[in-house]
Amino acid sequence: MSARAATLRSGFRVESGGLTWEGHGLDALARRFGTPLYVVNRHSLIEGHGRFTRTFQEQGLDAQVFFPVKTNPVPDVVASLVAEGAGVEVSSRLELRLVRDLGVPGSRITICGTVKSGRFLKEAVACRPALIVVESVSELKQLEQLARRDSPIHIALRLNPGLRSRRLDLTVSMGTESSPAGFRPESSDWNEALEMLLSSPGLILRGLHCHIGTGISSGSPYREAVDALLRHWVELWRSGLRPTVLDIGGGFHTPSVRTLGLWEAARLLGWGKAPAPPATPVGGRLLLEVAAYCREQFDRLARLEIEGRCLEPPRLFLEPGRSLCGSAQLLLLSVERVVDRGRRPAFVLCDGGAMNLSLLLLSEYHDILAVGKADRVPARTYDILGSTPASLDIVGPGRELPELAPSDVLAVLDVGAYFTSLGNTFGGPRPAIVMLDGGDVRLIRRRETYEDVFARDVSFGGRSVAEPSAYRREEG
Repeated sequence: MSARAATLRSGFRVESGGLTWEGHGLDALARRFGTPLYVVNRHSLIEGHGRFTRTFQEQGLDAQVFFPVKTNPVPDVVASLVAEGAGVEVSSRLELRLVRDLGVPGSRITICGTVKSGRFLKEAVACRPALIVVESVSELKQLEQLARRDSPIHIALRLNPGLRSRRLDLTVSMGTESSPAGFRPESSDWNEALEMLLSSPGLILRGLHCHIGTGISSGSPYREAVDALLRHWVELWRSGLRPTVLDIGGGFHTPSVRTLGLWEAARLLGWGKAPAPPATPVGGRLLLEVAAYCREQFDRLARLEIEGRCLEPPRLFLEPGRSLCGSAQLLLLSVERVVDRGRRPAFVLCDGGAMNLSLLLLSEYHDILAVGKADRVPARTYDILGSTPASLDIVGPGRELPELAPSDVLAVLDVGAYFTSLGNTFGGPRPAIVMLDGGDVRLIRRRETYEDVFARDVSFGGRSVAEPSAYRREEG
């Protein structure tokens, strides 16, 4: 995609030759706060949440969004979504502490995670969440010991729907038979869990849950998963259990990002072959397809009678991360050096890359734009690399951009999902984060300092030593 094509995206404009987002000049932000720099668009976050709720509720579904905190665990990001009515899904004690400190009530929290320590379960029970998603009989036994008759624990059983494997496609790997996550239906563990729930007054089976993968762009896996969940939903009602919630997890892709298949990743890493950009995205098509299918199957469910009573359609829980916030954040990098050895493409070396920002740059296609030259047509093909001598420090191979020079600023789009989660200090301190909020720009996370990086080293303690001036820079 060329820089001009990006102006078609909501909120982007070309003004005086430079790219702006929601009226804020990206070049000016890079100069003011330094690079690498993450830029979060609060309006885009809110739009993402609204898109999900509208799509499912317009199909007549009682749907609630729970944002997976691990996707982007920045307090201002989480707080912005909670303020719009979103719940949160947490999978660690760290995330639970964060959302409780943000004042999120237990009724808007779901507890997930394939491994939960005893301490995590105890803290989870104490906040009285909407659901604790149970993965195993051992978890169920721990919860039974924590339960009190006057304060029962609402749980959901995670079901492994046994999706068919797709060759060279790992996006649904969490929902196939080979995945260790969740209960396998009709297994001895599954039957033991149901017997426990039928006899335990302290545990209430509130729902069924599944999470089948990430970066999924087709509705077919969701249809398979919903069918599996509803088959067992009916069986649970016939057995005397009364679930009311169907939680279909997340995994929805970001339309403007493409997850590379195994063959494409091998071609990139083995032979330097640049992957193709995603097809022109059709916003909301996947969500509408899944919502319409849920509506159709829920209507069928409502026609069934058990013990003379028609089944009520489930309440639907959704846990979108990537597709909700992926496009709400971009990354600004500065060009440090251009290396042209007469080959095609030339090399561009930047001040941040895959080895310290996120290895997702190696497995996904992200659009990259020349911020200060947004009105110019592409003139060269570049392999854009990071700042380390690692062969895997690839930001974007084979990108057509205007003629680049040192100090030019590049924008890597759609980095709102997992980039801040997976960042590390290989190559330098972690970036600052600013949030665009209407006409305001707020620094919401300062750039990591030398002291931040080494403060936990017991024998060293981040004590003050002569440090490079680059680490003393003040932001904003």
